[in-house]
Amino acid sequence: MTVNKKNRPAPSQTEQNFTPVQFNYEGKNIDFKDQKGSVLVNATQMAKLFGKTPKDWLRLQSTDEFLKALEESQKADVPSGLFQEDGNLVQVVNGGNNRGTWMHEDVALEFSRWLHPKFAIWTNKHIKELLLKGSTAISQQQKGYPPLPPKRNHNRLTTTRLLDIMVDVAKIDDADIRLSLTKKLGL
Repeated sequence: MTVNKKNRPAPSQTEQNFTPVQFNYEGKNIDFKDQKGSVLVNATQMAKLFGKTPKDWLRLQSTDEFLKALEESQKADVPSGLFQEDGNLVQVVNGGNNRGTWMHEDVALEFSRWLHPKFAIWTNKHIKELLLKGSTAISQQQKGYPPLPPKRNHNRLTTTRLLDIMVDVAKIDDADIRLSLTKKLGL
């Protein structure tokens, strides 16, 4: 099992500038962050929702077996010599803005299953969304604001606008200019 404990009295420059993405689960925020193309989840915040601690789960023999199997799997998926040992599955950060136990996405999913099945589904959904989109949509209603109006694409050439332009082009006396504009419009 790879557990990295970082005891820092003051947050590093990276931590000071870093703002995790927060998702709300039953009124409580859970922090998610991107690290080298993987998602890390704040397990301390996750566990607190259910009156548990990450330490309780990390002490289990089944957890140790899972972490070892996951490490072996990750090493097998990467060509020899390219696996970096600093890609820790569980990181404990004491102090700073991002304190707590942070778990790699695969570990966070297994941990969330231990916490509660419905919570595991919620966690899986948000990890997938972050991996696929690089961000996730948080509706205005979830934030407590009224919904935003639909976004408009001001660069889009609508049919009505195209007809107006065609009428204006037809009014041009010079045939060469008229032909040039017609070609530029793709007509």
